[in-house]
Order: sequence, then C-alpha cells, then structure tokens
Amino acid sequence: MGDLFLPSHLILVAVFVILYFMPVIVARVRSAKSFAAIAIINIFLGWTFVGWVVALAWAASGKNTATTPITEISHAVPIQVPTPSGPGSSYRLAKAFGSAIRFKR
Repeated sequence: MGDLFLPSHLILVAVFVILYFMPVIVARVRSAKSFAAIAIINIFLGWTFVGWVVALAWAASGKNTATTPITEISHAVPIQVPTPSGPGSSYRLAKAFGSAIRFKR
C-alpha cells in the first residue's frame, strides 16, 4: 500500500489527468463557443477513445471567440497631391498612382 503514493505514480496520474482533460484545456485556451458541451462530452464519453477524439476535434476546430478578424478598413482618407507643372505631367501621375489620388486644381 505504501508503494501507491510514490512520486513516479503521482506523476503518471497527473499526466493521465492532463491527457484525459486535454479537449477541455484546448477549448478553454481557444475560448470555444461550445465549451460546456465539449466538457460534458469529455467527462462522460472521454473514457472511450472515440468520445475523447470527438471532443478534442471539436475543441480544436471551428471558430473561437478570442479573436475577431479585421475584414475592412472603413476610415481610409484619399490622398490629395498638388498638380505638378508642365504639359502631360498630371496624366503620368494619375496613370502611375491610379484613380485613388485626387488632384487639387
């Protein structure tokens, strides 16, 4: 009975517990929307390898709530460049920079 609480046995139990709850840990780190469902599946079906794999796949896939991607910039300001002197020079600038530049007249 004294051999049950050896440090090596406690380390093995700790590793097993961490591996068993890996889907819950991944879901929490990724701030998964379905954290509660993943935890319930892991707790009740994690002892079967299939339930554990399903919970881990669910935790690792899908969208998380931690980050929100930037899709567009809505506050862009057009650049105004003074028209240079000389014939045809504003045409060359407009062609070089595209229609995003508005010339002052």
